[in-house]
Amino acid sequence: MVSDAYPTRAERYVNSALRSLAFYKPRAKSSTQTAALMLAYAQLYRATGNSTYLRLAELYCNTTMNLPYSTYRGPFIPVALGYYLLKINPQTELRGRIVHYRPRLRRLQD
Repeated sequence: MVSDAYPTRAERYVNSALRSLAFYKPRAKSSTQTAALMLAYAQLYRATGNSTYLRLAELYCNTTMNLPYSTYRGPFIPVALGYYLLKINPQTELRGRIVHYRPRLRRLQD
């Protein structure tokens, strides 16, 4: 874990994650917001090694893929899911869903 080798970096991860949680948790209704929560919990897990944070990151990863895709902030959601899969939890049961994730883009028709 980062906290053992890089305590200053771990502290920065924790502080950033806590700010994200404070901002997004009360209003998490879109896939962009739940992806931000997933990343916050992933960073807390990375910094502390506490498996509760990994379970919460997994929950919000799944929630993100169940919500309508939002193009707000460009490719933020696929990048966040990729980061989760590659850096945080490569053995996740959601691996297949993440790998085959295709954003559900809205039709731009009048």
